[in-house]
Amino acid sequence: MSAQTFDDVHSMIGMTLCYVQFVEKHIKFITTFVLQNGETLDLDKLNSLNKKESKKALGYFLGLIKKRADVIPELEELITHFLQNRNDFVHNHDKIEGWDLDTEEGVKVAKVFMSQLLLQGQKLNHIFVALTCRWQEQTGIYPKIEHGDEALINKIDAEYGAFVDLMFTQKT
Repeated sequence: MSAQTFDDVHSMIGMTLCYVQFVEKHIKFITTFVLQNGETLDLDKLNSLNKKESKKALGYFLGLIKKRADVIPELEELITHFLQNRNDFVHNHDKIEGWDLDTEEGVKVAKVFMSQLLLQGQKLNHIFVALTCRWQEQTGIYPKIEHGDEALINKIDAEYGAFVDLMFTQKT
């Protein structure tokens, strides 16, 4: 394997890990603020929640989403596959069939796997951005948006916003 291929796949591993962590933070935001457990949050409750939940695994937060809202089967499937692929990527490379960074073929498998994980994460993140936009409209809470992010958020909201009410319904 060439040095360039070695560097490329390791760069992609780093990028994938960073993006997955970004999606995880957004999921934690969704479960803390957007899909609350019926309680209104104040600063003390928020600090207590952050401390209590700081060591919880991603599966815990994805479980909270399913517990607090009914989600359409396609979204539940996406969440389930993302969690499984994320866990295999982070903890269990040996469970990913064909993953072998010592061979050209194994590197191709790794790149395809990471590409799929990135696409799953991006789709989830976009859905959660649209959900967050709906939440902001309901609460009137609009955090500061970084320069240049507004156009992307508007694009995501235009693509997914109309479907948020179909994807997430209040638990009965």
